[in-house]
Amino acid sequence: MADKPKRPWPFILTFAGVVLLAAGWCAYWFVASSFARDTVEAELAKLSRQGFTLDCKATNWGGFPFRFERDCVAPKLTTPGEEAEAQRLLLVVQAYMPNRAVALLDGPVVTSSGLTITHDRAMASARYSGERD
Repeated sequence: MADKPKRPWPFILTFAGVVLLAAGWCAYWFVASSFARDTVEAELAKLSRQGFTLDCKATNWGGFPFRFERDCVAPKLTTPGEEAEAQRLLLVVQAYMPNRAVALLDGPVVTSSGLTITHDRAMASARYSGERD
């Protein structure tokens, strides 16, 4: 009795599923990244109207495929009555956990009042849960 030839369908369906999953993740990342950029810019504009500005010599967005990153080279934070400058500010949000953000600040930080805070890399994280006003 002759053996039946093996069917390629299980392999083809698995491969197609992986391709569709990867394409879906890429689409999610690009849509969510655009939303993150718009949200960050809107929040910075809102803070600017209140007298707080964050200027960068260069701003780069990236992080594909698992993170959303905003890299700010030579950030300068201006508040009413004070300014602070640093080497680099990196804001990171995990694509699979968008309610948590991490900020990494490379020092030193120099303020307009003459204070210098020397450090290698400072890190802060925040978690969003719920609605805001």
